[in-house]
Amino acid sequence: MDAERIAAASGGGERPAGGERGPTAGGADPPSGDDGVVGVEGTVDERRLRAFAAGVGDLSAPLFDLDSPDGIVAHPVFPVCLEWPLVVAGPPDLGLDDAAVHAGLHVSHEIAWRRPIRPGDALRTTGRVETLEQRSAGILAVFAFATTGDGGGPVVESRQGVLYRGSTLPAGAGAGESAAAGEGAGPRPPAGAAAASPTRPSRSLHPESTEPSEDVGGFRVDEADAVVYSECSGIWNPIHTDPRAARAAGLPRPVLHGTATLARVVSALVEARLEGDPTRLTRLAVRFTAPISAGDRATISATRLRPLPGRRRALAFTTRRADGTTILADGLLETAPA
Repeated sequence: MDAERIAAASGGGERPAGGERGPTAGGADPPSGDDGVVGVEGTVDERRLRAFAAGVGDLSAPLFDLDSPDGIVAHPVFPVCLEWPLVVAGPPDLGLDDAAVHAGLHVSHEIAWRRPIRPGDALRTTGRVETLEQRSAGILAVFAFATTGDGGGPVVESRQGVLYRGSTLPAGAGAGESAAAGEGAGPRPPAGAAAASPTRPSRSLHPESTEPSEDVGGFRVDEADAVVYSECSGIWNPIHTDPRAARAAGLPRPVLHGTATLARVVSALVEARLEGDPTRLTRLAVRFTAPISAGDRATISATRLRPLPGRRRALAFTTRRADGTTILADGLLETAPA
């Protein structure tokens, strides 16, 4: 994959960092250090940040109002646009072709926000494959990303789990469970690792609330939503927009991007529980357990968890289709006080 292709994968906003070539789908080696880190860099502007917000239907003032004296900030899920060129490259050295990479299922996501992204920010996003495991359904790859600003200051960190269905790890590749042991879709960290992850909020730090879970919002998926999101985010994968590609990947019909679903859910939680202030978000973790497609309606439920002294506040959340199927599970969102 050359520099033009990696830029196209990110909507034209980034260029490969540290070399003339970017990461390559199908397993060719990208420019990287001894630790396998690859990166892209670029400057974000108002147009791009507002396009992402519009693509997920969030026209709230902090994300969209150019007349605001404080300016606008990026949608909390916008960093996925910066990470996409590295995700679509696929794990190196596995021999996955473009079709296999695009058929990968997004099964988990974690984000740790250090500060809001604002127009004019010059950002560098680096990524590496953190773990590879053979599961019964295919290869589970966990990608770790870090985005920094001018001077190298931290902006956001994240981890994404992607399941490459039907794929097999080459002999000696990866370090994880055997196919017989790995039946689930999402990553399973070692015992005790959840609290140690820099991006994953630990549910054990938040005692259960006595408040019942309640519906806080929802949305309906229309035929055009995946197309609009693809163009506004720069995250293009034909399984989301082309029924032929979806069927070839084993799906009955196109499905909405997992990141688009997550962004809509985060928007609803910010509006319902955080007085519309997205800058209060600090950490998020969630599993994707089922897809959502055109014609489906999603309902978001949330519960306030009781923080321990000195801990951040938190919300537990789930998202379900109208038929009761859970599409986002084990959601946990930590927030700073108002």
